[in-house]
Amino acid sequence: MKLKAAILSIHFVLLATNAFSQKNEQTLKKINIGDRTPEYTLKNLINFDKPSVKFSTLRDKVVILDFWNFYCTACIKSWPKLIALQEQFKDKIQIILVNTESNADQVKSFITKQQKIHGYKMSLPVACGDTSLKRLFPHDSYPHVVYIDTSGIVRYKTTNVTAGLIQAVLDNKKFNIPSVSDDYVSVNWSLPFCFDAESSPDTFKVNSILTSIIFPYSPKIRPGAEFVDSTLNILNGRTYGVMSNWPLESMFRYLYGREYNFVHHIFSIPKSKLVFKNVDTSRLVRMVEGIPRSENLYTIQLTARNNITIDGVRRKMIMDLEQNFSLKTYWEKQKKLCLVIAATNLPIPKYEKGLDSLNIGGKILDFNNITMLDLIDRLTYFTPSLKSYPVVDETKFYGKLGRIRLTKTDVINHTKLGEALSKHGMTITLQEREVDMLVIERDDAADQKKQ
Repeated sequence: MKLKAAILSIHFVLLATNAFSQKNEQTLKKINIGDRTPEYTLKNLINFDKPSVKFSTLRDKVVILDFWNFYCTACIKSWPKLIALQEQFKDKIQIILVNTESNADQVKSFITKQQKIHGYKMSLPVACGDTSLKRLFPHDSYPHVVYIDTSGIVRYKTTNVTAGLIQAVLDNKKFNIPSVSDDYVSVNWSLPFCFDAESSPDTFKVNSILTSIIFPYSPKIRPGAEFVDSTLNILNGRTYGVMSNWPLESMFRYLYGREYNFVHHIFSIPKSKLVFKNVDTSRLVRMVEGIPRSENLYTIQLTARNNITIDGVRRKMIMDLEQNFSLKTYWEKQKKLCLVIAATNLPIPKYEKGLDSLNIGGKILDFNNITMLDLIDRLTYFTPSLKSYPVVDETKFYGKLGRIRLTKTDVINHTKLGEALSKHGMTITLQEREVDMLVIERDDAADQKKQ
């Protein structure tokens, strides 16, 4: 009888515990900025001294939850920076990567591959497969970053982790930074956009010939860019372009950039080819002293029902931005220290067969059936050392490049990359050249007219 009673007692306790757990799961509510985190336990942790930890246990630290998945390249590229920030601030903070979509074994396998490719050791804890966290912090895009202060109060929801914002939370300073939305509105960008507290984006439907609108940052709109030609017969057959929640310098670099496919995807002009003249740059950029500035973000939309081209849309956007913000932009020849890609005595491989490909990361550079311009654009975008200097092509190579596969080269170091490419007919050296620079300058004449 005693044994039966003990078994029944244990069974009752397990049922009660399970019921309590299910009740907790059902009562989980979205945590907004300014709310205190509940007594919740982060589960399925790897790279941590125990498999779970309560939020309350971490109250002496600033906790940063960085939500990611396998398809967010920006998230994965940020890991070495996050590891360095954790080392910089030591016990004052705890950065925790959160993957709500995959279990611990899947995450471990993925991280192991990334460590081999990029040559770093992942030391940050990762919460795996905890779907309840997405109920507490709902989101439909990545990166999604939540800052929680030492009192357990959610301070910010944003898209990146910076030393400036970490220090601001530690110092209890408040900044008006762009917060990511938990519920973006659905926008039909082919229609003229009108959105306020009383209306939805699709209620303002007019048969305008051409509409150009610029408005300030809105947390309800997903950041991005899209250009659609009317010839594609998409969304009412209108031509339109939009850049949402971008700083002005990024808008100009994008609008002056190069289209690289038929759906008008654009490579922005790299920052190494940008010059500011007589202008307050703190009003043009996304972040000032490491702090994101929402007041510097704007959305511009142009929609038309006539036969305007995408190039025409981009030119009109440039003109409207210049006029509204008293700026002028233009190309100017300047002498700069540049990374020069030149040909050696060896032949540069020409395309023979196979699909087009281009993979860059850590110690890997693998490409085939691409142009030299494509290669330079991608290297400039993905390789930190190449972002610091304008890149000049002096190879005189025309057509498509053939297969080149580098698997043991420090791609982010232009000197080592040049040494590896020398075996394939190319070299990279640092030399002075005269190059076209994109200038953003204050337009004093426009300022005077406004006054």
